[in-house]
Amino acid sequence: MKKNEFDLQLSALGVDFLDAGSFLEASKALVQAVGKKELRYWEVFPALLANAAEQGILDYASAQKESRSRSTEKAFDSLVCLSLGLFKALGLQFSWARSLFSSLNSKNQEQVSVYEQAFRNGNDLRVAEKTLSGERVKLTFQRYFKPAAYFLTGLLAKKEEFGLEYSLSQVFSPKQKDLFLKKLKGGKFTKTENEYFSRTVRKKAMALADPELHRLARELLK
Repeated sequence: MKKNEFDLQLSALGVDFLDAGSFLEASKALVQAVGKKELRYWEVFPALLANAAEQGILDYASAQKESRSRSTEKAFDSLVCLSLGLFKALGLQFSWARSLFSSLNSKNQEQVSVYEQAFRNGNDLRVAEKTLSGERVKLTFQRYFKPAAYFLTGLLAKKEEFGLEYSLSQVFSPKQKDLFLKKLKGGKFTKTENEYFSRTVRKKAMALADPELHRLARELLK
């Protein structure tokens, strides 16, 4: 996968490096972010982890299995510990984070405490022979973390948009719907489009805007 394609997929976990979106499997994305071995991906890892959990698509066991090498697996475990340490330092109490912490072995739980203290003291962080700025990790998390309510709002918006699209498709043909939306957005019509809009789409829109027709339609649907 090309670097830009991977950046594109990360937008599904709330980290949009390219201002665009795409679907991805969270487990693979988390491990791929670690496997890149680039600081910007490691710095944003806590946000990726939290956003996946907030969306309900975090599968820690599956992510561990995605690791293709021992070095990636160790770095992944360390970044999970780093993330949990950050959440504790920031006073964030996630039920999923408590469950994740409980699933760790005693050594990794101790590592979480070490990272938590490092964040509190403003120290740099060591992960797999790399040094991360604790302050940068914290600022990156605050920039990209999206609480569950954010994803719920987005989901509801998509449902509303789908509902409008469906309703329009019941009244207008695809061409008429495109012209209807283009007109609403203030788009410029060609001479042919303007004539077609006036002759056909406008008449349907006027009928839809009729309050009596609207009232009668609601009566029928009771």
